[in-house]
Amino acid sequence: MSAVETTPTTSRRRSSVFPRGRGAPPAGGTPQRQRRLVPGWLPYSLSGPALLAIGLIIGAPLVVNVLESFQHYTSFNLIQGIPGAWTGFTNYVDLVTTGGLLAVLYQTLLFTISTVGGTLIIGLALALLMRRASRRAQVFLSVSLVVCWAIPQVASTEVFIQLFDGAYGPIAWLLSGLHINFPNAQHDWFANGQVQLMMAAIMVIWGAVPFVALALFAGLLQIPEELYEAARVDGASFLAQMRLVTVPLLLPILMLLTVLSVIWDAGVFNQVYIVDRAGGIGNNTTLGVFIFQVGIGQANYGEGAAAGVVATVLIGIVCFFAVRQMVKSTGAT
Repeated sequence: MSAVETTPTTSRRRSSVFPRGRGAPPAGGTPQRQRRLVPGWLPYSLSGPALLAIGLIIGAPLVVNVLESFQHYTSFNLIQGIPGAWTGFTNYVDLVTTGGLLAVLYQTLLFTISTVGGTLIIGLALALLMRRASRRAQVFLSVSLVVCWAIPQVASTEVFIQLFDGAYGPIAWLLSGLHINFPNAQHDWFANGQVQLMMAAIMVIWGAVPFVALALFAGLLQIPEELYEAARVDGASFLAQMRLVTVPLLLPILMLLTVLSVIWDAGVFNQVYIVDRAGGIGNNTTLGVFIFQVGIGQANYGEGAAAGVVATVLIGIVCFFAVRQMVKSTGAT
């Protein structure tokens, strides 16, 4: 029997193995039922204990915080163990009308925009510098950034306070030598709440830049050099290369860093609180310190809980839209 005569028989055998409507698997492959080795419920069961622990650690305090935000709960109730009186939305109304919450939200918005924007700009500039540097320079800069990032926030904030000292600080000495009267003739950074908040923003940027710079540097290393060479051959300038090559390819990382920076900077506490204790920022504070001042400082746990709920909702809304945009930018469905 020839090869031509055996072909129909082979075709009929294959059609009997794979019924109509189901195509044959690719060469070397197996049917879908055989390829699915892990049941669909297994990932959920394995992640169940971790999700339960997260729910107990985060979810339970959050529920208690929400319930307390609708109660008049003070230190007297806490010490005596007496449940708070249910007051409805009174705490929220008091925060908006007489508590100064709107002014704090506006101040926090400006603070977050300045710190997140400054961190991303300086971090991207350092990442570009590290990409063009030699191997030894890259190692030196990477180690320096890690060391700066590893310094505790309280210690670094105290160092910055000494640097900005109007009488003996090196920054005041430098500004005097350059005949720059900033923020005033005495170079007193603690004379005005706005100036103090700007100093706290500088501290936050200084502490956040290392992480952003290293993350962006790792992303830049994944961009092929041939793309930049092709852009230069086409006559693209540095700004054109940034617009057409660097930023589009780094967009997922930039979006992720933006979301994380918004979460961290909107709720920053250490730097603002220490600067406030050193000079007195007053009403020019941010949301994280405001919640502490109302809840712990004034022993009004109900209003403090309400301010915390407001902060959680606002940050959650911002992060939702930011993450949604980030997913869209990656092309995921």
